[in-house]
Amino acid sequence: MSEVPGVIPEVGQPVPGEAGLARTGRLMMKPVEAVSAALLVVIVSLLLVGVASRYVFSKPIIWIDEVVSISFIWIAMLGSAIAVHRNEHLRLTAVLVL
Repeated sequence: MSEVPGVIPEVGQPVPGEAGLARTGRLMMKPVEAVSAALLVVIVSLLLVGVASRYVFSKPIIWIDEVVSISFIWIAMLGSAIAVHRNEHLRLTAVLVL
């Protein structure tokens, strides 16, 4: 079967080059997922250190709250990119029910 430009292939037939694109997409998302996981560990660790320094040692570290806030914004943005790649968007079904 010859391929005609602009013609959609039959259902069930792979699109030429799709396997390479999917592999490339997965490889590009691995660093994003790794950075997201690292940020989650950083957030939890900094919050624990902040609580310990504030309530156990009575000497709060002021910059921890700011770093955690910025890290949370970054993890939200990276998480949305991961969700778009996995086609797992947040859906608001309450609007559809109305």
